[in-house]
Amino acid sequence: MSKYVPFTLSGLSDEAGPSLDQQIRAHLELGWEELELRSLHGVPFYKWDDATFDDVQKRLTSAGLRVSAVASCIANWQRPITAPFHHDVEELKVISERMQTLGAMYVRVMSYPNDGLSEDEWHDRVIWRMHLLTEEARASGIVLLHENCSGWGGISGKYTVFAKGNQQPGFAPAF
Repeated sequence: MSKYVPFTLSGLSDEAGPSLDQQIRAHLELGWEELELRSLHGVPFYKWDDATFDDVQKRLTSAGLRVSAVASCIANWQRPITAPFHHDVEELKVISERMQTLGAMYVRVMSYPNDGLSEDEWHDRVIWRMHLLTEEARASGIVLLHENCSGWGGISGKYTVFAKGNQQPGFAPAF
């Protein structure tokens, strides 16, 4: 628990700096015991090689830090709704295996920016993809946290309701 507030605080570690040393130092200086992993030197979590992942895990444990969540590239601004879906499925598989090792439960996702589709077709594809990803997450014992930053679920408050109304094992909104 944080020294400053009666609940646990966690931050996106790479917002403190690109290196793991900077990320660890910032969280310890704040008195936080958890962090959210996203990238090292601009390389996303799922693209780390095994040696890098093992080193990060050891160094976080030595620093007394736990991982609260992993921020992914799944359905984010880099992957519009027309991007090949298999990239997201493959990323989720890598992330879920690593999350088990870290003891983390949550992975941030977005909901696919549009790329020229009609609103109805965009909606249908987003819901279909999110359903499949949610099933995979649930089966892996993790939870997708929908961040309304980029994509269908973030274009207005009315669309954010899809995240609130679709809470189920494997899926929840991030606020």
